[in-house]
Amino acid sequence: MLPMLRWYEFVTQLIRFVNVDLEKFYVFVKHLLSALPYSGAGENEDLSHEIDLKRYVADRHEAKKIELDDGKDPKPLHNPTTNGTDGGGQGELPTPLSEIVKEFNERFDTLFSEQYIR
Repeated sequence: MLPMLRWYEFVTQLIRFVNVDLEKFYVFVKHLLSALPYSGAGENEDLSHEIDLKRYVADRHEAKKIELDDGKDPKPLHNPTTNGTDGGGQGELPTPLSEIVKEFNERFDTLFSEQYIR
């Protein structure tokens, strides 16, 4: 949780969030972490002896039917290949770097060559 808090503190300095629930969660976790014992090894110890459940409420907010089949044929799944791709474009070869650099130069009026990229 500590990395999430640090990330949230950093990002909120750059961007204004308007998500009230996220801000409430941040405040809750920040105060919770200060109340929890910290062993220093990166893991908190067993806290079951310090927690007393006094009340549990489960409310139903909404009930609706979920349709998993939208009637469309799903995209076929391909087995992964040895190089980690899904094998979807098995007949296509990747574009050579020289063509990518050439198109980049034309598009952005630059004079890059392959020697600068490697």
